[in-house]
Amino acid sequence: MAASSRDIRSTASLHVEGDAYVPTVSHQSTLAEAIVHPTVGPALRAILDEEAPSGFLAMGDADRIVAIMGDFPLVRFARIAGGALRPEVLDAIIESYRAE
Repeated sequence: MAASSRDIRSTASLHVEGDAYVPTVSHQSTLAEAIVHPTVGPALRAILDEEAPSGFLAMGDADRIVAIMGDFPLVRFARIAGGALRPEVLDAIIESYRAE
């Protein structure tokens, strides 16, 4: 309530719950965007934590990999991941998200 725009006598707050925002994931999404996604993220973490046999992915810790390469688009990351994230696996992960 107010007598004028400069004379505000009382205020009230209202909290409104909205729908949860779930960003879309595509081949052009960054690794950092995909790893926090509720559907795609767990699948990527499993691959990065368990299926990275050699090379720079041998560090075996998804958080460290994302810290270094988080800004890479998924399609580019898949090309340099040394077989840990094959293109057909990436396609399957993205399709599973789209099927929801």
